[in-house]
Amino acid sequence: MRAADFLRKIDGKLLTQKLNTRRIVNGYTVIDSMKAITTLDASDYLRIYGSTSERALFFTGVKYGRSPMIAIKAHPLKPVMVVYVQPENIDDLAVKLAELDNILLARTDLDQGELISRLERIA
Repeated sequence: MRAADFLRKIDGKLLTQKLNTRRIVNGYTVIDSMKAITTLDASDYLRIYGSTSERALFFTGVKYGRSPMIAIKAHPLKPVMVVYVQPENIDDLAVKLAELDNILLARTDLDQGELISRLERIA
């Protein structure tokens, strides 16, 4: 599915305006931001991506958005899209890091239950 269509289905708001939303999203993973930062290692990231890195990574529990993007920057595999679920705030550095790595960065204000329901209908 094209990224633009994917964003519409999750009420996503694109933060990286200069990047191409015609790219394809072939799956998704929902991750607790704090858990990912404090407990995941390099092999866990391979499991997160599954069979393709052409996926959207959804981060819950985001305060500023810097930490998930720094973790992604440090890893050689990059997702097509990162979506913050009900973030408190989004730091300009998070947007800049996404743009540097050519990653679509978006936010959704859907609650987690509604988001999961919509994602299941997409799959």
